[in-house]
Amino acid sequence: MGNKEKEKTEGIYIHEFKEPFKYEGKEYKSMSFNWNKLKGEDGLCIEEELNAQGIMMVIPAYNAGYLIRMASRASLEGVPLNVLLALPLKDYNTIKGKAKSFLLGLESLQTTEEDG
Repeated sequence: MGNKEKEKTEGIYIHEFKEPFKYEGKEYKSMSFNWNKLKGEDGLCIEEELNAQGIMMVIPAYNAGYLIRMASRASLEGVPLNVLLALPLKDYNTIKGKAKSFLLGLESLQTTEEDG
């Protein structure tokens, strides 16, 4: 993959479900996330929301509540938080892990991962 192609896909994650996930009448075959679209304001809003719930955190990359809210904001389909919280645990953890990896800069997120 050339540098231009890599630049276009860096920070993008597409989560494909083995079987479609259904929630409140809507079916999801995949969910796409663009971590690069997030801004500092998103981070502050997430922190304020968690603080209002009495949840204190030291490092956002290690807080599940922060990471899944980050995923909701990065969703290209506008997937609400309640949908992400209703996912099967394996899918939830995979998406949360991709958010964490992005924050920590641990891996390139240009792949499509099929839940296996």
